[in-house]
Amino acid sequence: MKKIFNKLWKIIASLVVVVAIAGVSIYYIFFNKPAAQIRYITSQVVKGQITQTVGASGTIESVHQKNLGFGVGGKIAQIDVKVGDGVKAGQQLAKLDTTNVDNTVAQSQSALAQAWNNYNSRTTTNKYAVDNLLQQINSAQAKANQDIASQQNAILKSDFDGTITKISNQVGDSVSASGNTSITTSGSTSTASSGVMTVVDFSSLQVRLTVPESDVVKIKTGQITQVIIDALSGKQQVGKVASVNNLGTITSNVVSYDVVIALDKPDPDIKPSMNATVSILVETKDNILSAPSGAVKTVGGQKTVQILVGGQPQTVTVETGLIGDSNTEITSGLNEGDNVITSTIRPTTSNTSSAGAGLLNLGGGTASRAGGGAGTGGGFTRPTGN
Repeated sequence: MKKIFNKLWKIIASLVVVVAIAGVSIYYIFFNKPAAQIRYITSQVVKGQITQTVGASGTIESVHQKNLGFGVGGKIAQIDVKVGDGVKAGQQLAKLDTTNVDNTVAQSQSALAQAWNNYNSRTTTNKYAVDNLLQQINSAQAKANQDIASQQNAILKSDFDGTITKISNQVGDSVSASGNTSITTSGSTSTASSGVMTVVDFSSLQVRLTVPESDVVKIKTGQITQVIIDALSGKQQVGKVASVNNLGTITSNVVSYDVVIALDKPDPDIKPSMNATVSILVETKDNILSAPSGAVKTVGGQKTVQILVGGQPQTVTVETGLIGDSNTEITSGLNEGDNVITSTIRPTTSNTSSAGAGLLNLGGGTASRAGGGAGTGGGFTRPTGN
């Protein structure tokens, strides 16, 4: 009996040892993990180019587009073109019935000829009589010029090469004098008096933008632009700022200004009224130190960044210059190659969440763990071409 008891005791003792060993193993495997450490995402301070751009959306329009109208009123006698026709500057496009004005011109020409005949056949040398004859010539000449102008104003012409896009009248219609008026666009509204027909120059295109007051102060004529045509699969065009309107418009208490971008050698597929996204290069600097803008903080009126020294963060006061699209110019406080902290990853129970920007690398730098990473700023791709 004693032997059986001893044997049972040894079995129990062995089981206890096995359970104890298993418990310790489980503890070390599942519960005694080393504490997770804070990780830092960094980007290097680099020397290179930094750019600042202003972005806006707008609409394509022709530089030259006009509603054409006669300079005098009358009845349309002929229309010499149709929609889609290409026309040349000075070409006759339509004409009024000039029967009456032709008669008037003939009469004024006859009166002018008679005035000259009276002057040339004069027999008097009296100064007042001679001056009266000269005055008759001047009056007859002025009347003849006026009638000839009316005759010419009865002929419809364009003052630039283009394409007829609309004809609003037909032969026999009576029209009033309207003249040629340019079509201007502001936002989505076109403004121009109506005419007999519309001519558009599709070879000379521009983009009209509406820019808020906070950005328009940075824009100057001649600045290079990058224009992306939305409807043409993001096709890019080169352009320049052609004009900045000094008069703003107020919509919902927001002040904005019209800015016109002239396209350089526009693609033939681009058409008026297409939407365009424009990036205006307002300032650029080369060979300067910069750091991701997200790394630069303002505390108590001072600009600071955190750099990684020996694996530990250290706050440094810096002075800054140009704020680019993704990087900020550093004028003092940092050296090329310094690793600035762009985000901090703090441990959690799930070991997956992070504080601040988390795994995002701000400012164009290459995300890395402590001690690595480099990147340059700038969001503007300088267009190629003239």
